[in-house]
Amino acid sequence: MKDMDRGHQMHSDVVDRGLGQDPFVGSTLIGMYAECGFLEKAKNVFDKLPTKDAVAWSTLIAANVKNGNEEEALNLLAKMQMQGVIPTAAALVCALKACGCLGDSKKGQEIHADIARLGLLAIDTDIGNSIVYMYATLGMLAIAQEVFAALDVRDRFSCTALMTGYTEHGHSEDALALFDCMQLETISQDAVTFICALTACRNLQDSEKTQEIHVEVARRGFIHKDVNVGNVLVDAYTACGWLAKAVEVFESLPVRDVVSWTVLISGFTKCNEGERALQKFERMEQEGIVPNSHTYVCALQACGSIEEEEQGQVFHAEISRKGLLDSDVFIRNAVVGMYANCGLFAKARELFDQFKIHDTVFWNILISGYLKHNCNMQVLDSFREMQNENTKPNSVTYTYVLKGCALLGAVWDGQRVHSDIARVGLTEDFDIGNTLVDMYCIWGLLPEALQVFKLLPERDAVSWTTIIAGYVRNGYMEDALDSFDQMLNEWFSPSAMTFACVLKACSVLALKGRGQGIHTGICIYYPLELDSVVRNALIDMYARCGLLKDAERVFVQLPVKEAASWNALIAGYSQTGKNDQMLCLLDQMIKSEQYPDVISFIGILTACTHMGLVEQGILFFRAMSEDYGILGNLEHLTCVVDLFGRAGQLSNGMLLIQKMPRHPNLVTFHTLLSSSRREGNMDLGLELFVHAIEVDEGNTGTYVTLFNIYVGAGD
Repeated sequence: MKDMDRGHQMHSDVVDRGLGQDPFVGSTLIGMYAECGFLEKAKNVFDKLPTKDAVAWSTLIAANVKNGNEEEALNLLAKMQMQGVIPTAAALVCALKACGCLGDSKKGQEIHADIARLGLLAIDTDIGNSIVYMYATLGMLAIAQEVFAALDVRDRFSCTALMTGYTEHGHSEDALALFDCMQLETISQDAVTFICALTACRNLQDSEKTQEIHVEVARRGFIHKDVNVGNVLVDAYTACGWLAKAVEVFESLPVRDVVSWTVLISGFTKCNEGERALQKFERMEQEGIVPNSHTYVCALQACGSIEEEEQGQVFHAEISRKGLLDSDVFIRNAVVGMYANCGLFAKARELFDQFKIHDTVFWNILISGYLKHNCNMQVLDSFREMQNENTKPNSVTYTYVLKGCALLGAVWDGQRVHSDIARVGLTEDFDIGNTLVDMYCIWGLLPEALQVFKLLPERDAVSWTTIIAGYVRNGYMEDALDSFDQMLNEWFSPSAMTFACVLKACSVLALKGRGQGIHTGICIYYPLELDSVVRNALIDMYARCGLLKDAERVFVQLPVKEAASWNALIAGYSQTGKNDQMLCLLDQMIKSEQYPDVISFIGILTACTHMGLVEQGILFFRAMSEDYGILGNLEHLTCVVDLFGRAGQLSNGMLLIQKMPRHPNLVTFHTLLSSSRREGNMDLGLELFVHAIEVDEGNTGTYVTLFNIYVGAGD
């Protein structure tokens, strides 16, 4: 307990008794004032000491480090040495900590050299541990490991110091390996050690190791002794996507502080559970916990993720009332991000313009909102405006802008941005490289995509999936399967999206054996069979290959049947002429309250066409807009034209073409042209021929069909 009134009284008593200049008493007073945060008073006591011994210097150095004045602490160490006072171990430990906090590797290495010269490393474990911690904090892990290996005694402090460096600098696997070594060598572990290990689990999203450590911290009682351990455990589970376990740990915490709540809310937000995140925020306030800035940031992100603009505006009002908007840059970014993610761009831009300083992160937040809502022209406009303000884009900016260019079809802009990226030396960035490959694939520029892909310094699973998806998108199915084989040969684990792409390739090529082999591999080696994307792709592959029993088997096993699942089987029945089964499946779909969508109706109308069910087909076409609110596209209209044509109702087909809200394409004209050939209607065939060559004069199929009409008519 810090009682400064009593402290001042004791200081007065010391002076009255003539002990104010005693070095020991002086050092004690310095420590007292430092503990209470009164650095000036501590320095006054120090300055009045006639003789400043090593303890007095060390106490003042420690006081400055404790109160965040690391630079002054290092200045004091220099003055101490200049006056010929040999630093104590405590002074050196504090100085090493100051170097770590300041990121001053040069000064840290100088102090390390002094320690080695004085021979202190071998006789004081605290100094050795502090050197390890300093280098680990600075990210100089090779030197930290070297010092660690040279220590005569490696205890929990040195191990935890090195683990901290590993987790903070992207070496979480090494942190967990060291943690396991500590257990094997029976080195004691404290709460900080377990916090480091759980942080590593969070970084790696290692749910199995998290659960293993959870058992150990529960056995030792750390969850109930130290709220920080519980908070990090909740964070680790949410990072692994194991929200049920995170909530279980959270509810078991004897004390839940604002950090506990914020970690849970943040976890729900990151797992795309924005609604549940906001429910936790409401409960937190009901329990009397006051949100901090980080809590508000998480809550605003939750609002943006589910486009809950009303609640977001409530948070904005609270934040403004508390004066946080102008004082906290993270709050500022989150508020603008919330409005942008909700599509309220006028409000987002109004707030954005209120702040005079627009850094890279601030621009990225605005651009991200535009990209989310497919406002790709605004993505490019904002990027140009950002450059006009001389704000330097980073890799995130370039990734967003490349995606905007890809979706907008802005080839020239995309290539110019690619040149900018090369100029600033970011072509080796993983995300940028993968996005460039995807951009060129979307445009159908496969040679350019392959060139970028081959020049990537390293290729990860995302890189391979991107090029495989590009091949499939552009109809190069054999190349997609070849790339998949190369990906496996290089020991990359395919994702659900990878499997969906290669299964699509198998379905288009009707490679049922290859498709079955991939399915077997999924079941044996990858925990992805239950993934809805993979299962829907399996249904589609089996259905297109005519293996309807296998398609039905996968369909029945689905825990949740999405529209895509129904559509895949509907399309399979339709394409293989199983039209009665298709209509029966449609009835089941509607009864299960999963209503047909745009894709469903293509299969339905195709089936009606093959069965000659004109009236039923027209009823389905009308129901599409009247009952389900779906506006038919050109593909649906072409199905109905085909329906009329196959039934011999050529005039109705032509009337529909003439009334189409958008200009028909070549497929539409060819559909009715083929029906004209079957019906021997030369006049209509000639009229359709004229329309078809207006769309594509060089298409040989149009001329062949007209020739066949004349042949059929005997001319």
